[in-house]
Amino acid sequence: MKKITELTWSEILDLVSKYMGRIKTISILLLVLLFSFSSIMSGCNKQRAQELFEKVTGLSVENDLLLKQVKSNEKEIYSLNLVKDSLDRILAQKEKMILDLDKELSKLKKENTDLKGQILIIPVEESYNFLQTVAYPFRGEKRFPFNEPQVKGIHLSYLENNNLKLQNENLIFQIDEYKEKNLLSLQKLKAEEEKFSLASRSIERYEEMTSNNQEIQNLLQEENKKLQRRNKWLKRGTIGGTALGLLTGFFIAR
Repeated sequence: MKKITELTWSEILDLVSKYMGRIKTISILLLVLLFSFSSIMSGCNKQRAQELFEKVTGLSVENDLLLKQVKSNEKEIYSLNLVKDSLDRILAQKEKMILDLDKELSKLKKENTDLKGQILIIPVEESYNFLQTVAYPFRGEKRFPFNEPQVKGIHLSYLENNNLKLQNENLIFQIDEYKEKNLLSLQKLKAEEEKFSLASRSIERYEEMTSNNQEIQNLLQEENKKLQRRNKWLKRGTIGGTALGLLTGFFIAR
């Protein structure tokens, strides 16, 4: 029998035609083996796809929960901003009130300083009448006569005393306003701290979501590369197996 290298193309075609049935049978068997291998690989692919789906789904669900936390933080920050704006308005009112009280105190201090000069230019008769009718309008026998300097001194002491009382009341009001202002400032500071804490937590959640998204991207890219390599080898295996089946069938047939 001639070697295959010594056969002409016409003889090779005749042999192929003559033993085509055997060649088909062997080729089909090889293709069945390839199909079985492909089915096994497909089963493995389904398992990997399921695992990948579960990982990606888990990360997506985690991102949804993180996003809900961020939105909840944003609502709280919005509410805290409203509180802060309200506190700012009240603090502005307190500042104006304290400023007005301070101006009034300065005015009272100046009036107290000017009292001596004002008393000097008032006639002693007016001072005496003021003491009798306004300052000390008491009934009874007048047993103690006073000279002019004494009358002026009593008049001045009375006015200074009243002025100092007003100054003390002003200072008490200012102390109360400062206390309320400090309390409001502490509330504002607490709101700012809560806002900062919420913003920090939101940043952490965004970082976690970014990390999860990056992991999802890496998983998908890695699986895509695996599928490309697997499909490439399966395609080559199918073509090579078919050719091998034909050649094997041809040699067995001879």
